[in-house]
Formats: sequence, structure tokens, C-alpha cells
Amino acid sequence: MKRPLLALLVLTACFRGGDVVEPATVANATPAPATLRIARVAPKVGSVRVETTVSRGGGSDSRKGTRVAVLAVDGFAAVKEKITYLEATGAKHPLEGKSFILTRVDDQIGVVATDGTLPGDEELVRADNESMGEIDSTVLMVTNRDFAIGTPVKVPAPKVLSPGSTITLTLRAFDATSATFDIALRMPDMGSLRGQMTVDRSTGRERSATMTLKVQMGRETRETTFELQATTE
Repeated sequence: MKRPLLALLVLTACFRGGDVVEPATVANATPAPATLRIARVAPKVGSVRVETTVSRGGGSDSRKGTRVAVLAVDGFAAVKEKITYLEATGAKHPLEGKSFILTRVDDQIGVVATDGTLPGDEELVRADNESMGEIDSTVLMVTNRDFAIGTPVKVPAPKVLSPGSTITLTLRAFDATSATFDIALRMPDMGSLRGQMTVDRSTGRERSATMTLKVQMGRETRETTFELQATTE
């Protein structure tokens, strides 16, 4: 999405009386850290996002994906989308190969098949897309906020997480098009999730992410790794 970005890359220079200060004068100065601010922008009608998620744990792998086209926008959220569930591997997804039109009006999500008929699995589709019509959770976390490389920042946890959950993001690197963050999530009832994600600076959405969920089950700690890849069309 071609929109102006609020990117603040700080390079300091010291002047005295209009002249550059001699290097010896500032030899012990601490340079300001590079900082970043990603502007929040509305999704673009007609944009298409393809996401693939691979989960590994318990001795098995599974892969699933979706293709989502934005059909209508209200503010910073898509309120009408066409979603297609792509071919899955490992644990099969019951919606695999099906397409739906989702529309949010107030707090309700309407679901119809692409031909306008009721598909019969509306509740499953709604449960799988309960945040549709709201601002994307990653966008909420990384946009309109100042980050400095290496400095942890606590950000609001998505509503779908249990009360008391906390998320901390640490900016590791950025360039003209993307930014990479370490992410640490603590959930009182489930355990912890740690990993790294790279977001697109033009949208605030993930390009890729790798995260490991650790859950304590009695004396046993179970780990599941999730890998996400996303592209736009």
C-alpha cells in the first residue's frame, strides 16, 4: 500500500557556533538509538493476502492456509471479506477448499457461500474468524507507537487472549520496507509464547513469524512451534 510512512531514523550531529565539534569532544557520547514509528493505515479494498501456517509439535506437523480478499473497509478495519481455505496437510481442516463471504455489521458476522446461499457451517466459519471486522491485532500492536532498537515495549494484548495476558515487543532491526521484532507473550492459563516476527511497514501486518508455545502440563512441558508466511497479491 503506497502511503507516507512515519519512519524516524535518528542520526545525531553536534554543532557549536556553526562549526562541527571536534571528534575528541564527543568521543564519550552515547549515540541515540535508532527509532521507528509505523503509521496506521486502512486496508485497501481489492487487496489480497495469502497466509500459510505450519505447526510442529507432539511428533506431527500440520499446514493450513487462507486467501483473504478485502471487499469493504470501515475506518482501519476490513468489514467485508472473501475467504478461501486452501489445501491443508497433516491435520485436515474441515473448511478446506471452501470459500465464504464474511460481513460484519455491529457485533454480528454474517456468513454466506460465494453464491449467496447459507453454507451450513456458518458457526465454524464465525468461530475461525471471530475478530473479522476489527483492526488486525498485529496492526494494533506495532502501529502509532514509538520503538527504539533493543528497548522492550509492553503493548495491549488482543481481546481474544485471557485476562492478565501480557505482550512485550522488542525492535531488533528495520529497513525501508520491513521491521523485525522479538515477541514475548505470557498467558496466565496457558503458558508462554516467544518468537520473532517481521512486519510490513506499509501495512503493519506480518510478513513472517516463528513462535514457540510452551505449556506446563503437570511435570511435563509441551512445546509447539508455529511458522507463518504471508504474501500479498
